[in-house]
Amino acid sequence: MEFQWDGGDWQRPRAPKRREVLAALLANANRAVSTDRLCEYLWESPPKSATKLVQVYVHQLRGELGDLEGRWLRTQDRRYVIDVGSGELDVHRFTEAVSLGELAAEAADDHGAAQHFRRALGMWRGSAFEDLRGSAQGRLEGIQLDEQRLIAMESAFQAELACGRHREVIGELTAAVRRFPLRERLYELLIVALGRAGRRSEAVAVYQDLNRTLTAELGAGVRPSLMANRLIREIMGHHYGSHCAAARQPGVAAGA
Repeated sequence: MEFQWDGGDWQRPRAPKRREVLAALLANANRAVSTDRLCEYLWESPPKSATKLVQVYVHQLRGELGDLEGRWLRTQDRRYVIDVGSGELDVHRFTEAVSLGELAAEAADDHGAAQHFRRALGMWRGSAFEDLRGSAQGRLEGIQLDEQRLIAMESAFQAELACGRHREVIGELTAAVRRFPLRERLYELLIVALGRAGRRSEAVAVYQDLNRTLTAELGAGVRPSLMANRLIREIMGHHYGSHCAAARQPGVAAGA
């Protein structure tokens, strides 16, 4: 959680609670946030002095932001709002790049889609809010942002495969599968990449690993998706071509 004013050095709120206040306000940028809502971000069980503490944290945060007059971090009807302009918040730039990637993909501009999705992913340096240890609400915000990142990652790989870069992405996909072992769409994309590269035995091994992982983590009744099953049948039957359709189709939920 860092901020920068007028091209100066990047700074980080020194106290954890001030970082959590800033994260909560930025997660609701340009929208008024009540004191009660901020308390939900800061504590699992707010103390009796929670309202007063929020006021203190906001005042201290204004000092760190160089905004003691409250021009950007404003008080509005007993609520707080932080004003963020277009392009000033990284998550806004991320979602804009993802939207451009989705539009390019819909227009079958696979190269453009890959560039936009890669640009979006390049804005990440780690998990969302990873330096915060606040309430369940704050952790939920981070989980939602991380999910958007994973979807963008899958979309980037999908666009790369549609461009014929299957050999180039095998290493990244292999690492992604190991990092996110329950992300079935990543397995499907890796199977596509390996199949197109002529590495059929490795593609089958990835499918078997997916089957073992789903069984171990989710139970014996859970099986790989219809898409994964179809892809592996094509590979084993040597009917697997270099067409892009399989890479563009969305995965089917596990257990379907």
